[in-house]
Amino acid sequence: MYSNPLQKLIDKLSKLPSVGPRQASRIAFYLLKRQDRFLEELIEDLKNLKQQIGICQECFLSYEKSSGKKCEFCQNPKRNKNTICVVQKEMEVQNIENAKIYEGVYHILGENIDILQKDMPYSVKKLLDRIDNLKKQTNKEIEVILATNPTTEGTATALYIKKFLEPKNIKITTLARGLSFGSELEYQDQQTISSAFLNRK
Repeated sequence: MYSNPLQKLIDKLSKLPSVGPRQASRIAFYLLKRQDRFLEELIEDLKNLKQQIGICQECFLSYEKSSGKKCEFCQNPKRNKNTICVVQKEMEVQNIENAKIYEGVYHILGENIDILQKDMPYSVKKLLDRIDNLKKQTNKEIEVILATNPTTEGTATALYIKKFLEPKNIKITTLARGLSFGSELEYQDQQTISSAFLNRK
C-alpha cells in the first residue's frame, strides 16, 4: 500500500517497545511531513547514540564513552561496591537515584527471566561472576537487593535469581512491599521508593 521506503520505516518503527503498526505509521508520516531540520538532527542523534554511548561491562548501564570505560556508578569511589541493586530496566535507576536513599551500585537485567528456559541469561551469569570476584576482593558483607518490579514476572525473576544467590552466603534482600503489586519502579514516586529501600527485608 505504501511506497517501499515508507513501508520499511514503518516496519522498523513497529519493532520499538510499545509501538504497534498503527503508531509506527503515525510516526513515519509525522517524520515525512516535517519541513525543518528535525529529521536531519534525529538521524545525527541516532548515529551519535552508537558512536558515543557504551554499555558498562560491569553492570550493563549505558554511559558516555568520553567519561571512561565504566558507568558513573561503577567508577565512583564513593559508591558502596559491596551493595548491588538488581533492577530490570535502566530507566528504573534514575528513579531510585532521585529518591537519594541508595549509595551502592547497580546491575541491569534488561529483561524478565523465563524460568523455564534451559540456559541462564547472560546478565544473570554476569551478576554471579561479579559477586564471586567481589568475594575474593573483600571480607565485608555483600548485599544484593533484588529490586525487581512487584509484578508476577518481576517476582518470578527475583525468585529465579535468589535460587542461585543463596549458596553464595551473602545477604539477599528485596524491597518492602510499600510498592503496590502490579506497579513498576519506573513510575513510583520518590517517597515510595525511599520507604521500600529503608524497609527492605
